[in-house]
Amino acid sequence: MVTGISYIGESQSIESRFISHKISLSKQVHFNKGLLDSVINNGLESLLFLLVDYGPDYMNLEIRRTEEIRIINSWPGLIYNIKDVHKGKRNLKLF
Repeated sequence: MVTGISYIGESQSIESRFISHKISLSKQVHFNKGLLDSVINNGLESLLFLLVDYGPDYMNLEIRRTEEIRIINSWPGLIYNIKDVHKGKRNLKLF
């Protein structure tokens, strides 16, 4: 069962980050309690992974973080970000 709640993140190495999430979720030691609870209750197969953007610009951390924040702020549904709680739209001003 897909919950419809999203987790938005950024990474220079998408493959490594994906594997890291998958391992920590399957071992039930993931840092994001909401995401972990969802996997415990609904199974790892309930997660849907979507790659939103990539390319040479994403080697730059500031560009990645700015885009991550833009996506979080404009996401239409519930999200597991930030600080392990379910949140809807947020106005994050990290930069």
